Amino acid sequence: MTPTPKTDGQLILKLRRENAKLRAALVRYGHRGHHYCEQDSWYSCPKAPEGCSNSDDGDECNCGADKQNLEVDAILARLDKDAE
Repeated sequence: MTPTPKTDGQLILKLRRENAKLRAALVRYGHRGHHYCEQDSWYSCPKAPEGCSNSDDGDECNCGADKQNLEVDAILARLDKDAE
């Protein structure tokens, strides 16, 4: 079956709707905060707003939140570009 302009248009609209749903889910659930261990802040991420008791950890993220958030931001940027 050869695609027609009508079916192509319908497919594009469907893809845009799915793109918007995916984007909304990523905005809502994709970003994560830095790990904080309430029982013992020694094991917290140095970037946690509540702080970290282990000064040897420096001030860089050690819980993976920065990496995940960068990946989510890259996906969101790609979704935004594809939506144009």
